[in-house]
Amino acid sequence: MLPWLIACTPPEVPREDILLLTDLAAPMDECALPCVALSGPAGVDLSLAADDVLLDSGTISDDGTLALCPTPGVLSPGVTLTITQAEAVLHTGQPDIQPFGYAMGRQRAWGAPASLAWQEDWVLDPDPIFGPEPESWYHRAITSPQRAGDYLYFSGKATDDTPYLLGMVALEGESVVAPSSAPLLEPASGDWDAAGQVSPTLLFGPDGDALLLYQGLSETAAVPVLGRATSDDGLTWSRPEGSTYGDPSDNKISHPTALRDESGLIELWHLTDEGVFGLSLSEDDGYTFTPSCVSLPMRGKSPEVTWLVDRYVMTWATQSGDEAIVRWAESHDGVRWLEHSEPILWASDSSWTADDLSNAQLTWIDDAPRLLLVGVRNGQHRFGLARPPPEE
Repeated sequence: MLPWLIACTPPEVPREDILLLTDLAAPMDECALPCVALSGPAGVDLSLAADDVLLDSGTISDDGTLALCPTPGVLSPGVTLTITQAEAVLHTGQPDIQPFGYAMGRQRAWGAPASLAWQEDWVLDPDPIFGPEPESWYHRAITSPQRAGDYLYFSGKATDDTPYLLGMVALEGESVVAPSSAPLLEPASGDWDAAGQVSPTLLFGPDGDALLLYQGLSETAAVPVLGRATSDDGLTWSRPEGSTYGDPSDNKISHPTALRDESGLIELWHLTDEGVFGLSLSEDDGYTFTPSCVSLPMRGKSPEVTWLVDRYVMTWATQSGDEAIVRWAESHDGVRWLEHSEPILWASDSSWTADDLSNAQLTWIDDAPRLLLVGVRNGQHRFGLARPPPEE
């Protein structure tokens, strides 16, 4: 047989009547990526790839449309999207991938910083600043401190058989004054926080109004929920019925810490049911939250997050062998983090933290940076401070 008689299949010629209805170069929220919409003759097979990695494929339907949908969280800056018919390229573009929350108005730079702004090993104060007091409603134990303005919010309990409830003390400099004489909230009429209220986190508005989010503990359910209460002055609180994130049967968060960004969104970092840290956002002042499609890489007891000019700082307690430590990381977008290679605190560095430590919140007292944390010794929980090492 002569060579020129050998049958071959010519490459398929792209159809000019297949139209792209989506701007491939438009900004895209990594967790709310719009589907790529196309129109054309029914029955044509198309595929969507990112830098030669197939994301989705499909056939134009009888109504002449097709949506190709990348999985949220799989695209990163600089990626090139390509739509092909067979092996022929129809359309290509480089989308502007933005961090989680862009579609809700959140404006953050992508990823982790190139280097850490702070790397000091912090120094624990020799003595705590606050502990359980005789004859008080928090006589048995205290936990979960959270500094907000001139107040320190916490959880306390009277006996081993009573639930943790939320309380508050005033701060003057580094000293605790005027402890609350009663809990801020009684347990809800339902079951969802009957076994305790822990991990308070507060957000203050421009007019002095305050939002309190906290973890509710149920007597019957295995997972916690997020409680919500409001106040005009940060002192007295009301809690609308049913104002919780999820319910004891399906909620997946615990140990919350919250910030409010410039657009008004509430950013909530928390533990997930997989034991890693997660980020969720609320557009309705804490009634409902949307979780990020990307899990954070860190694990620990309780994340504490602060915004510093151009970056987030996270501190959290975890274990190194048999000893509790505090770790440090920084991020631009709140999801991707650069972690300090070494712990910044060890439980054995102070007598009042000798057995354990947790809840290390970065705060400022008299314009000086401090870590507010829980230390444990001989089963007794106390609150204390750590500070950066003195400048040489």
